[in-house]
Amino acid sequence: MAVVTREEKRMSQEWPMFILQCIVVFGLVSALFIRFGE
Repeated sequence: MAVVTREEKRMSQEWPMFILQCIVVFGLVSALFIRFGE
């Protein structure tokens, strides 16, 4: 039981970073498309 809780806590700490990286990458790609599209 304690092991599962520890795993969930670790995952909850890693998820925000993963989502943040996805947002940054998506933002860079969209910025490039906008710049080259005009």
